[in-house]
Formats: sequence, C-alpha cells, structure tokens
Amino acid sequence: MGDIHEIKNDGHVVLVPLPFFGHIIPFLDFAKFLSAYYHVTVIVSASKLDTLKQRGFAFEDDNKKLVHAHSGIDLIGIFDHNDEDYEVSTSAAYIDLESIFDRMRVPVRQLLSSAFVTSPSIPLLATRPIDRPIHLFVADVFIHMLIRDAQERDIMSHIFFPNNFSMVSVILGTSTEKLSRSLPPDFASEFVKTCSTANGIICHSIDKLEEQAVNDLRQQLLPCSNIPVRFVAPLMSEQFDNKQSTDTITYVKQWLDTQWKLTDASPSVIYISFGTVVSLAPEQLVQIADALAPYSVIWSLKAQFHTCLPSSFIDDQKHLLLHWAPQRLILSHPVVHFFLSHGGWNSMLECMLAGKPMLIWPLFGDQMRNGRRAEQDYKIGQCIENTSFDGQQRIVASDEITGYLKQMFDREATHVENVQKIQKICLNAKENSSRLYLDEIIKIINDRVTLQKQQHIER
Repeated sequence: MGDIHEIKNDGHVVLVPLPFFGHIIPFLDFAKFLSAYYHVTVIVSASKLDTLKQRGFAFEDDNKKLVHAHSGIDLIGIFDHNDEDYEVSTSAAYIDLESIFDRMRVPVRQLLSSAFVTSPSIPLLATRPIDRPIHLFVADVFIHMLIRDAQERDIMSHIFFPNNFSMVSVILGTSTEKLSRSLPPDFASEFVKTCSTANGIICHSIDKLEEQAVNDLRQQLLPCSNIPVRFVAPLMSEQFDNKQSTDTITYVKQWLDTQWKLTDASPSVIYISFGTVVSLAPEQLVQIADALAPYSVIWSLKAQFHTCLPSSFIDDQKHLLLHWAPQRLILSHPVVHFFLSHGGWNSMLECMLAGKPMLIWPLFGDQMRNGRRAEQDYKIGQCIENTSFDGQQRIVASDEITGYLKQMFDREATHVENVQKIQKICLNAKENSSRLYLDEIIKIINDRVTLQKQQHIER
C-alpha cells in the first residue's frame, strides 16, 4: 500500500443506503473505513440528515457543508420525498421498497451525471452536486438497480448487503423461508440482472459465518452464481467511538457507570431496543414493562410511546427510557447483562462483537432467521416464538416474557461461553479475513484510479 497517500487525494467512493437507519449505519461504518484512503460521499434521503446530526454522526463544517463526524466523508441529501419514519406496526408489516427506489432513482441519476448543470427549469434534487469523478459506486441490495445507472456511466459498482448473506437465498427464492416484508414480484429476476453487470458484492458479515450461504449461491445455475463476494464485518469497533458526543451519550454513560457501582461491578442491566423501524402495540409495551419491572433496564423507545407505560415503571430510578440510545456504548459497557432485541443483523453483529447474550423478539424481514441462528446455530441466547407481524400481531403476555427472562438467567453460563467464542470469531475476522477482503477492495479502487489517470493522459 505504498501509494495510499498519493491515491487519497484522487480516489472517490460513493455509497447509497436504503433510507432506514439499520441500513444507513453499516454504510457509514464502511465509509469511515474507506475515508482513511479515499474521499467518500454518502447519499441519503434529505429527511434523515437532521437525525444524523442529532445523534452525533454529522455536523456542518466551516463552509456549511454537512460532513460525517470523521474527516473525509461528505453527506449529500437527496430530495426524494422518502420522508416517512417507515414504522412497521400491527396493521402494516409491508414497506413499499419499489416506491422508495422509484423516488430515489431520479435524484441519484442526476448526481451521477457529471455533465449535469443546474438551471431554473431543472433544479438540483440534492443538497449539493457531486464535484469529482467516482471510482467506486456502492448501492444497498434493496435498491440494487441504481447499480445499472452507474454502470451506464462506466462507473465501477458493487452491491452492498447490510444483512447476513443467507438473505441471498431468500431473494432468489431458493430458500423455503419467505420474508414477512414482501419484496416486489420481480425483485429476484431484477437482482440477477444487476448481478450480471455489477463488479461484485460487499457483505456486512463474516466469511466464517456465511460458508453455507456462499456454497448455496455457487451451486445455483444463475448469472450471479460466480459473482465475487467480499465479507467486511465487523466494520464497527468493539469499543464505543468517543468522537461521537451528545448530551444523551454523556448522560447514558453516567447512568451506566452508576448502575455498575450500585451492583458492585457485576452485570445487572437489561438493554432493550426494537430498532428504528418497528412499533409495538401499546398493550404489548405494557406487558413488556410488567415483566421487566423488577430489573434494571435501559430501553430505547420512541418518545410518543413513553406515555403507554405504567407511571410506576417510568418513575423507577433503575429504569432509563430513551427515545434514541447510543447502542454501541451501551452494549460495550460491562454492566449490561443481555440484549432484548428485534434481531436486526446490525444489532446482532454489535451484540456479538460486544460479547453479550441476546433474547430475540423477531418481528419481520430477516429477523426470524436471525433469531433461529442466534438460538440454534450460535447458541448465544433465546428466540421468542410466534411474534412475526404476519397477519395480526400476537400480544405476548408478561408471564410468557418472564419465562424467557428466566431461561436467559438459567442458561447464562452457556450463552456467555458461546457468545465469547463468536466474539473471538468477529475479532479474528477483523484482523484477518475481513481485512484481506477490504485490502482487495482498496486494490480494486486504486487500480481504477490509476486506469482513469492513464486514460486522461492519453486523451
């Protein structure tokens, strides 16, 4: 990597996640890694920019340009009208991915057009233009058709899987498992078409955990069967990133430290979060609060649902309610006993890297599969049964929840032993297999920069 510093000023990577924070965060982690070598631009729905600033991920520089908390990363918001919170509730377990993509496509295509010039009749559909050549374009698998738009402009492109790679068999329809959040009818065929032109897949997982999924793909007689797949997780640090700083983060750290002292330095806190998409029914929240009442709890729950909880729960000093929680800080703290989670892949990776057991309450998408992997394959926790949003949401009674909590405590030694093994796999991948894949990506970009320089000279 002797030419890294020379390349840094020239190489440019553009990343485009789906406008859900469970997808945006791994993209930002990937951007943070790449920013040590290249300039990186992350394109997000403009409606998400304020939230990124509130959570300490972004700020305005001296030129009023929105940048990531780490240097070398620019954030561009697109005016795509994807303004919803995309909550999944009892009545709607379906998110219209096709419409989200359609709304993103025009502003992203506009940004990719280097010859585009704003005019009164054709306004820029973004907070600012892209002002440098692009050497690698990476798009979320659920908006993979943006890859074709980049390829049309001769921009090298990769598909990014923010999920574990077993999702590919669900997308292709080769798995018996179906997603409760339905994909568009032609998603599989369109994905295969995109893979036939894409330069590769980058997956936010670890190769040792995905050997079966890769073998299953290679055995398919499809144009995408031999596409290069590179596993790059864990992209996050096992320690909390202290460069992120907000009043909430400071307060949470103080609260956790206090709990640690009160319990004589022993794990006692249950952390609970169902991610940024899901909303449970108010009556379900009451049942959860009833079961958790005896324990020290830190609960990430949207502010509008705090009033659904009993005042006795809210007023208890050992219960901390937050409308947003710095999850990595919480999971990395030794006072946290285990994580009650929806089982999103990003949350699972963060929890495994922190070496904490999980009680998974899966609701939609790949969460049922993730829950089974955690309980049956990794044996790092329990998975609550029959909680999917398929049809009517089942209200899980407090007695049943209490039973699962008891199982977590009874099997604690086994869960801790197993999650520590998974943690070692994560840390080993970070220094070895994933690092090698990341080095491959760096070489691919460097080669692209060199080629474009040569082509420019020849002109």
